[in-house]
Amino acid sequence: MEPILKSKMSLDQLEQTGEFQKLTAPQKLYVQTLLAGIRDLGIEDHVFATQIAFGNEYARVMSYAVRKSPKIKGVLRVYQDFGKSKHEILLDRVQQALEGAKQGSASRKKLVALYDALVFEGKIPTKKSKRSNKS
Repeated sequence: MEPILKSKMSLDQLEQTGEFQKLTAPQKLYVQTLLAGIRDLGIEDHVFATQIAFGNEYARVMSYAVRKSPKIKGVLRVYQDFGKSKHEILLDRVQQALEGAKQGSASRKKLVALYDALVFEGKIPTKKSKRSNKS
């Protein structure tokens, strides 16, 4: 995940979102602790946030599972994407997918083509539908 530091969203605004409201109490505390650490100290410390929120002596191990939780990822994505255009959000996601794509793979070639279209043409390519000609 790219650094979360770049968001223009306040913690109060995030707490009002539907995604945040769906979290359990410990998950909310995790997100609040994580973002407070980033805002106040400039440190993205998932282990500390896990230890505070869940009180677990195995916080280092548990932090990996918490970080991968779809609900947590969703809330952090809302926070990260705040104030960005759809184009910027898509470009960020394509860049993240490119980082994980295997060199020389067909999926990487498609991602490179999509990235080029977004950056150099400034538009989102549309999928051409295959229509059969019925006479």
